Amino acid sequence: ISGYIKRYRSMKQEKVKRVLEYVDNDQNCRENQLLSYFEEEVKMPCGICSVCKKEDAAPSRKEMNAIFLQLKNALKEHPKSSSELIELLNYPETAILKVLSLLCEKEILTKTPNNKYRLKL
Repeated sequence: ISGYIKRYRSMKQEKVKRVLEYVDNDQNCRENQLLSYFEEEVKMPCGICSVCKKEDAAPSRKEMNAIFLQLKNALKEHPKSSSELIELLNYPETAILKVLSLLCEKEILTKTPNNKYRLKL
């Protein structure tokens, strides 16, 4: 019976270890982690779990400053729409939109009648 208890304990420890790995893993899609655990076919990232949505998290101060500088540079010549700016800048859309919103609140940017952003002079 002691062999049975040792195997049971080892199995339980392995399960706890796998759960902790799942919780700590913030690099791989949660759905894909579960599929892998159950030996199912791994798919494209789901786009809705906490790992996939991590890109939607608030940008850091450093990232916001970098976005601001790139926005300022992009808007020197003429006003641009948010979609044009998103295409130009290599940052997550949510981060760019957050910075645009903050810059409008601080009256650094204004919106034209046709919904384009312009540097306030």
